[in-house]
Amino acid sequence: MDGMDAAKHDEGSANGSEEVPRTDEESVLSDAETQELLNGSESANRTKKFSRKRSLSFPAKLSDVAASEPTLAIAPKLTAQRPRDVAHRKSNWHKIDELGNLETICVDKYHLASTLNVPYRDMRVLDPLIPSETPSSIFIRENALVLNLEHIKAVVLADRCYILASDAVKLFVHEVLERLSLKAAHGEDTVEKKDMKYALSLDAKDLPFELRVLEAALAEICRAMEREVAGLVEEAIPALDKLASRVSRDKLEKVHWIKIKLNRLVYRVGNIREELKKLLDDDDDMRDMLIGQQSSTNDGSEPDPAISGTGRYSTSTNSLLEEAMDDVESLLEIYFMLSDNSHKRLRNLEQKIDDTEDLINIDLNSKRNELFGLEVILTSFTAVFGFVAMIGAIFGMNLENRWEDSHVAFMWVTIGSCLVGFLIIMLVMWYLRRRRVLFVSLPRADMEDNSSPDPHAYLRGLRSL
Repeated sequence: MDGMDAAKHDEGSANGSEEVPRTDEESVLSDAETQELLNGSESANRTKKFSRKRSLSFPAKLSDVAASEPTLAIAPKLTAQRPRDVAHRKSNWHKIDELGNLETICVDKYHLASTLNVPYRDMRVLDPLIPSETPSSIFIRENALVLNLEHIKAVVLADRCYILASDAVKLFVHEVLERLSLKAAHGEDTVEKKDMKYALSLDAKDLPFELRVLEAALAEICRAMEREVAGLVEEAIPALDKLASRVSRDKLEKVHWIKIKLNRLVYRVGNIREELKKLLDDDDDMRDMLIGQQSSTNDGSEPDPAISGTGRYSTSTNSLLEEAMDDVESLLEIYFMLSDNSHKRLRNLEQKIDDTEDLINIDLNSKRNELFGLEVILTSFTAVFGFVAMIGAIFGMNLENRWEDSHVAFMWVTIGSCLVGFLIIMLVMWYLRRRRVLFVSLPRADMEDNSSPDPHAYLRGLRSL
């Protein structure tokens, strides 16, 4: 036995097993163990086994926690990098210079804002990842125009522009390139862009680069709005005609969806209209829209005397800039008139829909009144039948009189009660007509007139939209 114990001791030493140190918890359990020994040997043995299990498993749990510490340290690092990746997500931009060269670049909005010296809040408005819909607007900055017009999101400088790439701006990019190609065909010199060069370009009644891009954007937006307005009017006319002729649930639902689309389109067109009106009301904004003039003035370079002449440069430049202001105002007025025309057409269509709803309500009220009249007539007949039944009930009582055996008396009572009931009905109808509760008596001249008003004549006005 001693040899076997020594072999077991050597085997345990070879396996590298170490004695587990006793903790405070284990010492507490030892005291409990002692108490259990006083109470009984069986409970003491169970407590002893339980304390050994806890003392052996406690370091194993610590090792598990230690093994999971690297995972916990990596997780915050990953979550900290996620917002940064989203914030610096890159987008495709179409870069177009004044020569009409098109280039597609991939850059994040913060880098583009710092490069173009544009406020970050303007780039957030142009961010397509923002889920909220921002109203159409034109921001005039010191050296750029920030355009947020429906699907067109662009930053326009004096010599180049950056357009956020998407499938919806293909027509707009084509329009800008076409306008710049026409400008290049007229022999526009684009080697240097000084203040006198800018004035000479204005003197030639040629819009600068930034206004050409703005004109292309406004033209594209107004055309898109006009197409949507025309399509909505064409959809609304037959729906209103069918609804006015016969009311049904399907027709009401269709007109309801048309009205929802109408309200959205009125809001969008109204934003474009109000933005152009705000620019027209402020002369400083129209002057600041000439970015080329601002950049040439900020350069501080003196004009060439051979080009400008002595004593006439300042006067000619001011007069040409005033003409440029007139050109900007004319440009904004044209597209304001187009947007205002679309807005008026939408308002007219909205008024026609309201008129159709009023006509339907009048028709429903008329039918409801007819039902009320029918109810009054049926109630009158019921009262008359009740009167006749009352007469029959009186003569049907078990009371003796001298008319039980008379056939003539039976006929007189029956016919007389029916005639009295008929007279009661006629009196009720005459009273209702006299009081104009049930029927409205028209004048004789109106009844003889053959020209009756057409209740759906107002729908013909939709054809003029």
